Amino acid sequence: MSSRFSSPSDQTLAGIGARLRATTGLDMEAFVPGVVARAVERRLRELGGGDPSTYARRLESDPSELQNLVEEVVVPETWFFREPEAFEALASLVTQLPLAGRRPLRALSLPCSTGEEALSIAMTLLAAGVPPGGVEVDAVDISRRAIEVAERGVYGPRSFRSPSPAATEPYLRSSGSDRIPVEELRQLVRFRPGNLLDPSAFPSGVSYDFVFCRNLLIYLDAPARRQALARLRRVLAPGGSLFVAAAEARLLQREGLGCHTVCGAYLFTDGRGAAHPAPLAEPAPSPPLRSGVAQPPRASAPPLVELDQAMLWADEGRLAAAAEACREHLRQRGPSASAYYLLGLVCDADGRHEQAEEMYRKALYLDPTHRDALV
Repeated sequence: MSSRFSSPSDQTLAGIGARLRATTGLDMEAFVPGVVARAVERRLRELGGGDPSTYARRLESDPSELQNLVEEVVVPETWFFREPEAFEALASLVTQLPLAGRRPLRALSLPCSTGEEALSIAMTLLAAGVPPGGVEVDAVDISRRAIEVAERGVYGPRSFRSPSPAATEPYLRSSGSDRIPVEELRQLVRFRPGNLLDPSAFPSGVSYDFVFCRNLLIYLDAPARRQALARLRRVLAPGGSLFVAAAEARLLQREGLGCHTVCGAYLFTDGRGAAHPAPLAEPAPSPPLRSGVAQPPRASAPPLVELDQAMLWADEGRLAAAAEACREHLRQRGPSASAYYLLGLVCDADGRHEQAEEMYRKALYLDPTHRDALV
């Protein structure tokens, strides 16, 4: 990281970025150059002025300020029943469980953002026939602001970008253009701030039957990802299931965790028990780059010439030329989800899968709703 910073001010920003990376597992500058400087600038305006050195000293003297900086760089992006296959899989697994006479089913949503995923989990369990007394959902996020929104529990139209199953409708009441979880549902979900990389994130002995950790691992650097996966495995009950995003399935396999599909959703099932028997299949490998597939995502502005040329060269099999065109586009015009995604496809086609995943992570950081990069 330090190679990108030369002046004393830049070196101070590099140190602040390193501290953020140690806390969150994200190298922010690798995703969006300048993101740390902009976050520091916003905090300095809020604090009444100063420079990066002033702010660095404040971080040292006021531990709570680090949390304020984290809030500036995290990207809360979620909605009810996002990637509905995961909730279909959850319902399918639950129907195979003997529910009578057993302890409550426990689920974890992390990062839970503003709460839509955790509430979707609870509604899915209720709709699958689990009685309210048999459902416990913990919802954890590093962003205290997101937790505050979740605790308020008022959701506008953007929170409902995926269709909600009809069986879940009784658990949400309308209030003008907003929808509010009914009290019966709210009581099943406990929201709290927490950091997956913090050893004290979970009490000793806690375990979950279902863990939803989607679209986080792909953003983490390799050491942080291994640390996160180790912690998630420790809190996964015997026979429990860890749900991840499609783009993260290969990451789990690289760490020696067999990832499978249920109803089109990707998950790792702990092998210490047989709580969730289900026919599972290995996820399909990434498709090769070919004409008609390597399209950059649609954008509101016309596609840039360099990306059109890169796509043409990629379809002709001129992968080195296509990759260089993408990089030149990034050098000339700055970070672009379209360019990073296309560069990821080129790297995948060239067999450089680790570099491809890094490009997809960058595309997702810039555009968290980028469905092509997610799958």
